[in-house]
Amino acid sequence: MCRRVTLGVHTQRLVFTAILMLVAPRLAGAQSIPGGWSASDVGSVGASGASSGSDGAFTLRGGGADIWGTADGFHFLYRTMTGDGEVVTRMRDIEYVHAWSKAGVMMRGSLEAGATYAYMLASAGKGTAFQRRQYTNDSATGTSGAGTAGYYLKVTRSGNVFNAYESADGASWSWVGGEWVDMPPTIYVGVAVTSHQYGVLTTAMFSDTDVNEWSPTLPSSLLPSEWFNGDVGAVAASGWAAASGDEFHVAGSGTDIWNTEDSFQYAYRSLSGDGSIMARVVSLDWADAWTKGGVMMRESLSPSSRHAMMTATAGKGFSFQRRPSFGADSFHTAGATAPAPSYVRLVRSGDTFIGYSSADGSNWSEVGREYIPMAPTIYVGLAVTSHANGAIAAATFSGVEVVKGAQAPAEPTFPEGAPPPASGTAKLRVMHWNVHHGGIGTDGYYNPDRVAAWIASVNPDIATLNEVDDEGQLYNILSALNARTGTSWYVAFAAKNAVLTRLPARQTSTCGYGYTYQSAPQVSIAVNGQSLNIWSVHLDADADYARLYEIAVLQSCLDAGAANIIAGDFNMQAGSLEYSVTVAPGYIDAWDTARNLGATLNYAGNCDGCTRNTRIDYLFSSNVWFLTVESAQMIDTRDGDGFMPSDHKPLVVTYRVQ
Repeated sequence: MCRRVTLGVHTQRLVFTAILMLVAPRLAGAQSIPGGWSASDVGSVGASGASSGSDGAFTLRGGGADIWGTADGFHFLYRTMTGDGEVVTRMRDIEYVHAWSKAGVMMRGSLEAGATYAYMLASAGKGTAFQRRQYTNDSATGTSGAGTAGYYLKVTRSGNVFNAYESADGASWSWVGGEWVDMPPTIYVGVAVTSHQYGVLTTAMFSDTDVNEWSPTLPSSLLPSEWFNGDVGAVAASGWAAASGDEFHVAGSGTDIWNTEDSFQYAYRSLSGDGSIMARVVSLDWADAWTKGGVMMRESLSPSSRHAMMTATAGKGFSFQRRPSFGADSFHTAGATAPAPSYVRLVRSGDTFIGYSSADGSNWSEVGREYIPMAPTIYVGLAVTSHANGAIAAATFSGVEVVKGAQAPAEPTFPEGAPPPASGTAKLRVMHWNVHHGGIGTDGYYNPDRVAAWIASVNPDIATLNEVDDEGQLYNILSALNARTGTSWYVAFAAKNAVLTRLPARQTSTCGYGYTYQSAPQVSIAVNGQSLNIWSVHLDADADYARLYEIAVLQSCLDAGAANIIAGDFNMQAGSLEYSVTVAPGYIDAWDTARNLGATLNYAGNCDGCTRNTRIDYLFSSNVWFLTVESAQMIDTRDGDGFMPSDHKPLVVTYRVQ
């Protein structure tokens, strides 16, 4: 008669340790391993390690201070691999010498202590992690996983993009992290162990160890006859595109589709007039969190072309990105954070471009829309950038559909009881900027043309300016702006504040409000049949009681029955008493509203000489049914040397006017 005895975890540990005490004397120095495999210590270990086993089941014993920092010390059982592939194992257990005693699967550029590597590990006391060193002798970095010893571990290589995975059962895998790592074509792959205590050995047991190599191959057929492909912009590795059945496969390198120039792989065809493109993003490699794959409409194949793109990213969710003017900066509206597989759709209706996303291909959510004047015939297609120039990221798309002709994009709903719009929806783009004494940059130089250049590139309908000290400074900005845009801007100016508008001005007024004798100029315009008053305001920088007084005076100047947009440097923090008094009469903060809608982009980086890195610039608007905030962006105006034209960043808000 037999009885099954089930051991607890603590008892299993004791048994494991006892087995190690019996096995260790015979294991030390042993190298009984299969043909094609090699074993050695890497770096300084203090005590020689050893490997033994066969058929994917191995026992390794290793010392070393760690696999970390700029140089490693460990024991490595390895073979070589050329090109792409994967290494996988089940890391069954590891003897506890230190909480960071670790063992797992490794891909390594060389057997030097400071070599580049990608390592998915399980530790004795700290769980699982993906660790890597991107450049030789550089510092290592890590990403924590959710597993423990006993998990299956895997690292894959695709070009120089390495991804790490873990699994409790060897069938259902969870992605832990990915990184671009500089490695040669032929590398060392296998299992590695370090005790994390120099001169002391720890023992790790593995099973199901396997190395699979593969070569990237193009699908069997080329693109359909009306489709073409090519790299756009400066890419460090050539991309490719092909079709196979219902699927398109597009692989691209490049720095990004962003800023003023793009670099990516594009599979495209022509589209004349209105139309749409839809695709399911089946898969997307990880080279960076901002690796992008999606549908694009583009005026030309120039890197600086106007375009709109509805994209899914490897780690940042959906995004509606666009460049409204040739060579200008790009804009971004964030969507949901759902990963692939997912659906993206882009619609052109006249010169309005609208981006949608969907989890199922049936229920669509509008992510953003933008007015972008393009030529009648444009390029429409599938775009992929790795966001890690030199690395190739591949995307698979299915159900790609290009439809010509007028579309029926979803329109915003209106509040109950609101009158229907007389002529659809219009956009109003308002830019506010404190230009620091007419254009004194963070480099200390006065250059009003830099201010004009940025206003022209942002392409607003309205620009409100603060700290224009006199009419001479205003003339310098305005003359440069008119020359750059070919437009005669209408200007209202009053005591260091200005409103510039391309739209016809119905009337103007001023409100003298300040302790420092400042005044707020106001311009009345009509947009889509609705009347709007635009104000430019600069409040006191020193005292809250002064700002409270100025706000009270300004409110007395406003027409309570009119719709107002009040832009300016308010020198106050959101949540302050002055802030609450400003919004109390029924005004909304455009930035806060856009953020709550998930439609805002905040440039949050600091730079040398920037003094305005807190939110003190605002656009407030009347809370009326026909005026809604669509997006808000803080613009990064740094040049190649890190200098800005002003110590403030411009704030740009797009409104819908019904």
